[in-house]
Amino acid sequence: MAKKDIVVFKNFDCEFEDGLLSPYRGHVYQRYELNITNMVADNKYSTYMGYAVLNAYPDCTRNNNPYTHVHEGFHAFTNLDYSRRYRLGLTTKCIIPKGSLYYKDKTGLIVSNQIIIGEDV
Repeated sequence: MAKKDIVVFKNFDCEFEDGLLSPYRGHVYQRYELNITNMVADNKYSTYMGYAVLNAYPDCTRNNNPYTHVHEGFHAFTNLDYSRRYRLGLTTKCIIPKGSLYYKDKTGLIVSNQIIIGEDV
């Protein structure tokens, strides 16, 4: 649980009158409002072996990858430069509010159950 507000960065495909469109799940976010969802995590072995995971966890293999894989939640980056490497359209500065549930890993990714979308960066 977040003991204080956490500043993060989130990428979006585009902004339209109904909100900001997320690139992978097609979720529509509202700026400056508290967006809330349920997180769904798998504490078993994950088969995801992306570049960032392999760099952060060099001992992992497909059969030995014991980290939490969060399938659903608000995914974001803890580092602006890392976020910009994966920029698809807009990059925004966001807040994961104090009291939110979240998972953070060594790759610079974070997933939470609450997020407030702020200004473009």
